[in-house]
Amino acid sequence: MRIINKLKLPLLSIVFISLFGCNNSESNKENLPAPTITIKLVDESGNFEAVNVDVVDVMVKMNDDKSEWIPLDLNAKTLNSLNLTKGTNKVLVNKSAIPAGNLKQIKLVLGDNNTIVFKNGFDIDETLDLKTTMAQRSGLKLKLDALIEAGFTYDFVLDLNVDKSVVFSGKPGNISLSPIMRSMTEVSSGIIEGAVSPADEPTIVSVKDTKGTPETDDDEIISAYTNFVGYFALWGVPTGTYEVVLTPVDSNSKYKVTTISNIEVVNGQVTVLQPVL
Repeated sequence: MRIINKLKLPLLSIVFISLFGCNNSESNKENLPAPTITIKLVDESGNFEAVNVDVVDVMVKMNDDKSEWIPLDLNAKTLNSLNLTKGTNKVLVNKSAIPAGNLKQIKLVLGDNNTIVFKNGFDIDETLDLKTTMAQRSGLKLKLDALIEAGFTYDFVLDLNVDKSVVFSGKPGNISLSPIMRSMTEVSSGIIEGAVSPADEPTIVSVKDTKGTPETDDDEIISAYTNFVGYFALWGVPTGTYEVVLTPVDSNSKYKVTTISNIEVVNGQVTVLQPVL
């Protein structure tokens, strides 16, 4: 596989949008409306038919660890995370008002209705419960340090790694959900998206984020599976130049691992890769 034609497109939304015209006067600042927050969920999807996650509450904590958790207006509850491919996202919270200050943590509270769907040995869809621990049901916490100012809307993206979040525990049917997730702001990162052909060859697409340091301890692999029509999207890729690696899921595939070099990513932009065989 080789990739040609790189396009850069502005993101449809950015981390903040001024709600009202303002200047630097203190009087105008006092009259600005409360800031609002939008939280979207995207997915580094796994090799399953469906993973249904039951989100019952989303909260934020401002300023310090002693602050109270602030509940947000939840826009979505149970969702199939495997629908979140090729740049698709689910809005969990839509412009919910929060206080100005430093946003320190976002917390997702999970319910009991988490399930997984996969093909059994007879190629028939089978649904099993995904168990969660009491700690996970009390809240999955993501640490941040973001300045929140009056008069702005802030967009945060949460990226769920399904492959690492679904844990098989030995006994048949004993499957648990242990969410592994990272957070980002749309304006402080870019997106790489494109398509792999043929679409019926499931492929993992990945880049390595070295965090700009020679050490390997903090390296992070950002990856996604192609969906049923071959599309993929890598969210939250920091500005930089990357090698995009396409790895067939089937180890017996006639296609080999393909590396595309010199893919440039810019904050707040979508880099589109157009694939051909």
